[in-house]
Amino acid sequence: MKDPNQSICILKASVADRSGALTSIASAFSNQGINLDAIVGYGAPENNVSHGSVVVAFHGTKEQQNIMIRRIQRLQKVDDVQWIKDAHQNLRQALCDLTKHLESC
Repeated sequence: MKDPNQSICILKASVADRSGALTSIASAFSNQGINLDAIVGYGAPENNVSHGSVVVAFHGTKEQQNIMIRRIQRLQKVDDVQWIKDAHQNLRQALCDLTKHLESC
């Protein structure tokens, strides 16, 4: 049963486009006992070979959101983290970006 104090949270992390970036983020959530609803990762576009993105959706309280933002920001492979305000629209955009990336491979 969901906690009524929980809401859907989506964050987007700009990461070094190296192996293990997505795993590091997923592990941070696992270590806090937070289940992920969705996670999308995609590599850098060809003109920016060093950065990729990871978009994570989860249900959490404000306290859990604050803990996770701090933990994700401290990861070595993470350059920047931002909360997504319009969760559904931006998750859709992240999935579209992933589709475009995969089609160009």
